[in-house]
Amino acid sequence: MRLAEADCTEGCCGALYVTIERRGDEVIWRDWHNPDRAGLDLPTVRFDAAQYDAEINRAENDHSWEWPDRTVARLLRARLRQHPDLLGRWDCHLGWVAARPDDQGRVHVSYFYPNQPAGVEGLWLQFVVVIDLPAGRP
Repeated sequence: MRLAEADCTEGCCGALYVTIERRGDEVIWRDWHNPDRAGLDLPTVRFDAAQYDAEINRAENDHSWEWPDRTVARLLRARLRQHPDLLGRWDCHLGWVAARPDDQGRVHVSYFYPNQPAGVEGLWLQFVVVIDLPAGRP
């Protein structure tokens, strides 16, 4: 599972991965890995599975911490994932959607052309559109 990725991309400045395993009534995080840094030495962490599931559910459904731009980014990401044809009609696919705390009033949308199947090598382009948001409710 990738927990974090550098703002520029994993291929540039790395990412943080962990293997998450459910074993009986326990969830285990082990084998930490950063492709950009050999020998990452983080400890194995164990969680009670019921508490882990409850916390994941709570975190997925708690949006109280979001600022308006972040809410727009979450809703736009969900809409574009639900309707891949919106970008697909131009042979494009969604990359990421982000609202940055240091760039208030904007949402950044990344998409790729062409829309190649996973694992296919070849040339592609990444575009980033910056959308200025009006003040007010998301």
